[in-house]
Amino acid sequence: MFFKFKKFAFVRKFAFLIITLMFLKYEFGNVLTVTDFLKTLAKFVGFFLMYSSIYVFNDITDYRDDIKRKFIRESKILARGIVELDQFALFGGYLLVIGSIISLIFMTKAEVLIIFGLILFGILRSYIKNLGLRSFALIVMEFVNLLLFVMFVNNSFLFEQKTLLMVSAVSIYYTILYYIYRKFEKENEEYVMKWGNVLIPALIIIFMLFPFSLFFRVYMAIMASGYALLWRNSIIKKSVKTIVYGGFVFLLISLVLLFM
Repeated sequence: MFFKFKKFAFVRKFAFLIITLMFLKYEFGNVLTVTDFLKTLAKFVGFFLMYSSIYVFNDITDYRDDIKRKFIRESKILARGIVELDQFALFGGYLLVIGSIISLIFMTKAEVLIIFGLILFGILRSYIKNLGLRSFALIVMEFVNLLLFVMFVNNSFLFEQKTLLMVSAVSIYYTILYYIYRKFEKENEEYVMKWGNVLIPALIIIFMLFPFSLFFRVYMAIMASGYALLWRNSIIKKSVKTIVYGGFVFLLISLVLLFM
């Protein structure tokens, strides 16, 4: 059930973690040992399980609207009738409890409190119906999310200016894709194609202009444009398989680069 539920979200969040680790290595020279990576990975698992309870709550609140749509996303297992409402709610509770236990073992109390704050903010965001305001709230959530990933490694609330710039860029980048996707639900495929033709080359140019190391700029330009291309194809094909499998390939290559 879990893999069907949010396989795309898992790939996306794990990609954000890898981007953070790549950034800390190539901008600040952080040497990541296998032990450090495993500890960070344990924190990520706890975080993702807890964070996934937001998706459960959102799907429950959006259920009546979702079942009216012509196209129901693969991840909407409640609206697709794969699971009953009471089972789904219980599933969300399990995610929150198990994730909390893992997080309390491997994280600081401050990190766990930040995650609970994200969950509360995510629940409040689900009641926002205006797409513009909902997207702005998403920027805030992803910004805090990425800073939390930096904390997983550095164990500090102090952030360099470059770090804040990277976190802001990735948060805004993802939110733009989210906005286009949600607009697609009301528009058509031509809308996605039009935006993709403009957005993908623009992303390459934008990320190459950031004051980061040349390697990280090239890495981010390839990642951003490739991810946007996979996302566009997934929308047109009405399946997340393209972006999930493409994302796994990207993550494997990134892991190799991370430990080189």
